[in-house]
Amino acid sequence: MSERDPAELEQEVARLIAENEHLRARLRVPTPKSTTEPEERSRSRPVRVLLLPDPTRRPVEPGPPVLDLARTLVNILAKRQPEVAWRAEHDLEHIPEGASCHDLSEALRRLFDSTQPLPKTYEIAVGDDGRRVLRRRVVAGEPESDRYLAAWEQQLQIANDLIAEGEAAHDAGAAHHAGWTMRAVDVVLAKIKLGQAYFEAGRNEWQAELSTPRPEYDPRYSIQAEHPAGL
Repeated sequence: MSERDPAELEQEVARLIAENEHLRARLRVPTPKSTTEPEERSRSRPVRVLLLPDPTRRPVEPGPPVLDLARTLVNILAKRQPEVAWRAEHDLEHIPEGASCHDLSEALRRLFDSTQPLPKTYEIAVGDDGRRVLRRRVVAGEPESDRYLAAWEQQLQIANDLIAEGEAAHDAGAAHHAGWTMRAVDVVLAKIKLGQAYFEAGRNEWQAELSTPRPEYDPRYSIQAEHPAGL
């Protein structure tokens, strides 16, 4: 199972919220990779792929109607964008590395209605088990990518603020508050990873995970008498 598999990360978040046993005060979370389009990375004609079917669903062999629709859409896009090598693929093994991949239905809606959101952009990656997988890519200037990065950075700032709060509580002798804060950092970091996994899988649940309010210390927790309340 991939380290970014949403089901595995959902279990991790639940475990951390329920138990919060492991403290990782200064765990670094890698910044999501933001890339430009392949035209800026290669001198040859960039390859863009229409995915058959929806990449976020269980793979199903496309039937003749879908294949006919894909051929038609590829021909239309090839005429409109001759500088791009458009193609449609069902087998991930046939998709070259570095190609921009888009869901067929999203591309179709955008083609006939410019008010529709831009199609999500995926690229081929290799999972922990060596198999090829699709991961959504952060594209600079794409509205949803920009919203995702802003939410991601906001949650990371929350983690950094909690670390500073924990250090201040420790210096003040408020051991319980300091311990709670470090555990809260665990939860925030786990949610960041889960949100990233959802985004890369093309799932909209990333919005809920990365909009979680900042956890606040509850003075009703057990505090020794010599420790000031709220610390």
